[in-house]
Amino acid sequence: MKHLTLIKNNLLRKKRERGLTLVEVGLAVLISAIIIIGVMYMYNSTSNNTNLLQLTNDLTNIRSAVISYHQATGKKAPDIKNLITNGFLTLKSSDGKGANPWHGNYTVTGFEANYRISASSIPSALCKRAVLEWASSPGTYKKPSCSGGTLTVNFVYTAQ
Repeated sequence: MKHLTLIKNNLLRKKRERGLTLVEVGLAVLISAIIIIGVMYMYNSTSNNTNLLQLTNDLTNIRSAVISYHQATGKKAPDIKNLITNGFLTLKSSDGKGANPWHGNYTVTGFEANYRISASSIPSALCKRAVLEWASSPGTYKKPSCSGGTLTVNFVYTAQ
């Protein structure tokens, strides 16, 4: 009888030792959450940097298209859609107007040699970051500004 009780107790103890304790499960969930948050942060950071790089490339391409159009026709550049239609500009866009990485539009306005390129729907923090980066590096664009999610850069083109 004593032997049977000993075997029974031994089997019950083994049943209790299987599985995870609540503390172990909690730690596993906590570690998983920290890893997921880290991955999401890295993804967002990388995505934002990629979009800002694309924006910079697009603005450079638009500026070059405006200058090419002016040199080819002697006229001030038309809007983005006409620059694309006439083959002076290629941008990733499904609407033919030239959408920026945040699905906003680019616009070009100009008077004589002064041109303004605007990009709409840019997240406020990224818009301000772009302005700070361009303002600190003298060169192509003058007076970059950000207002209401629209980034505006100016440049002067004088025919040579």
